[in-house]
Amino acid sequence: LIAAKRREQLSAPYVNRLEDDLKSFAAAVPDEIEKLQARHIKEFLNGCAVGPRRWNNLRDQIVTLFRFARSERYLPKDRTTEAEDVIKMKVARKTVAMFTPEELQLVLENTREVWLPWVLIGAFVGVRDFEVLRMDWSSVRWE
Repeated sequence: LIAAKRREQLSAPYVNRLEDDLKSFAAAVPDEIEKLQARHIKEFLNGCAVGPRRWNNLRDQIVTLFRFARSERYLPKDRTTEAEDVIKMKVARKTVAMFTPEELQLVLENTREVWLPWVLIGAFVGVRDFEVLRMDWSSVRWE
């Protein structure tokens, strides 16, 4: 799966996180994938001591693994996988906070120069920090 994601040229942060998380999953549930049941996956997720959003992200990565295994014929093609049977947690919506002009000025005054492009794009374009880190900076006209 990881080799396939690298061949697809997905972002390095995504693939590295996927690899780390799935290694943790494999270490916690050392049985073969076709023997794993939804309850094993839930036990792993519940043992991670993470919040609902991270729990769902981990679940989604495991679903990706199981779907890949199904596409490679390690699992039956004619039914959903055990991972897909694990229900996502409800995530409480948080109120979006915004910096006042004075707060943003304070942030910018205390940001190292090398990080200013990331902070400015995040502040004025409205993308998440992870999306900013995945940007292709070769398109930026620095002059």
